[in-house]
Amino acid sequence: MGLPEAREARLPGAREAPLPGRLLAADPARLPFVEVDVLVVGSGVAGLSTALALPPDRSVLLATKGTLGEGATRYAQGGIAAVTPAGRAPDDSAGSHLDDTLAAGAGLCDPVAVRVLVEEADAAVAHLRRLGVRFDQEGAGLLARTLEGGHSRPRILHAGGDATGAEIERALVAAARDAGVRVAEHAFLVDLVTGADGAVGGAVLAEGGALSLVRAGAVVLASGGAGQLWTDTTNPALSTGDGLAAALRRWLSAWPLPAPTISGSTPAPCRPSGWSGASRPSSPAAGRPGSSRPGTRSRCRRPPTT
Repeated sequence: MGLPEAREARLPGAREAPLPGRLLAADPARLPFVEVDVLVVGSGVAGLSTALALPPDRSVLLATKGTLGEGATRYAQGGIAAVTPAGRAPDDSAGSHLDDTLAAGAGLCDPVAVRVLVEEADAAVAHLRRLGVRFDQEGAGLLARTLEGGHSRPRILHAGGDATGAEIERALVAAARDAGVRVAEHAFLVDLVTGADGAVGGAVLAEGGALSLVRAGAVVLASGGAGQLWTDTTNPALSTGDGLAAALRRWLSAWPLPAPTISGSTPAPCRPSGWSGASRPSSPAAGRPGSSRPGTRSRCRRPPTT
C-alpha cells in the first residue's frame, strides 16, 4: 500500500499549532498487518448491524475498544418509535410519525432522512425480531406500545421495560457470534490510513500495547460519540470520540462537533474544555432512544421540558 506522508490539518479559523495527520509517528508500512475486505470500528448497534449485513463471502474484522457488548448501546433505556402492524394504534400511520418527528425537531431534521426513518421502521423492527430481539408483548402476537414525549400516538416499543438497548445489544452480539464474525477486542483506533489518492485503505490499531495495520477495502467508523469530552455525561467511559478524532486528523470533515443530543430525562451537558461554540441542546426528536442512567447527577442546568 502506498502511504502518503503525514499531512498537517488546521481547524477552520484556528490560530493554534496545526494538527498532525497521524496520532503516532510510527510508519504504518512497517507494521505487521492483516488484510480484510471490510474493517468495522465499533461494536454497538451500528457496528454490529453493519457486520451482520455484509455478504457472507466478504472477510470482516470488527474492532472494539472494549469487549464485545460493551459501549453505549446497552445503556439506552428508551424504546424504538415505529409504526408497525405488530404494534400499531388503529389511527396511526407513517405520515403521522413523520409529522410528529419534524415538529419535535424544530427545524433541525432533514425531512428526507426522517421519511426514510419512519417508512423503514417496520422493516427494521421485523429484522431485529428475526435476529432475536425480544420486544415486550401485549397480547398474542402484538407488541406493547407506549405514548411518549413528541408523539401524538402510542408507537414506542420497549424490550425488558427500560432495558431496550441492553436487549438489542444482547441479540446482536449473539447473532454476530453465531455468524462467526471475527472480532478484535481491546483494539484502540489509532489512525486511519490513506493511499496516495487520499482514499482510506485501512487503519492502525493498538492492541495490548502493540501496533498493527489492518488493510481493508472499506472502513466503517461506528465508534460512537464523544460524551466524555464533557464534564457531565451519561455516556460510558468508552465514549471518547476516537473515530471523530481520526476523521478530523485526516479531513476535518467531523468538525465542528454536533450539539449533544439530550433526552428528556438527561441533564444538559457542560461544554467541553476549550470549546468555543455554543453547547445548545437539540429538541427532543421523536423516535430517539433515551440515554439516561439512574443516579446520574449534573452540575449543569437542565434543559426546559417540551
